[in-house]
Amino acid sequence: MWACDSAVDSVNDQLVKLAVLVYFEKKLDEEGFKRFQDIIRATALIVNKRLTQHGKDFVVGDKITIADFMACSLLFTTAHN
Repeated sequence: MWACDSAVDSVNDQLVKLAVLVYFEKKLDEEGFKRFQDIIRATALIVNKRLTQHGKDFVVGDKITIADFMACSLLFTTAHN
């Protein structure tokens, strides 16, 4: 449960950064878009590290958890070409 909570918190931290950028700063000019991409890359690296860390198909352990849904939700809804 700790690992799942940790994974959710890691993804949620990135989501907060995106929300601040998009909704509060409202800066999606060239610099803002670069920051947006950096946040998505950082999230993908976090998820990838957790997947390769234990060699499983899920973010935490042998079963799908809320951590998998959080990661997929963020990565797939923000992915572009």
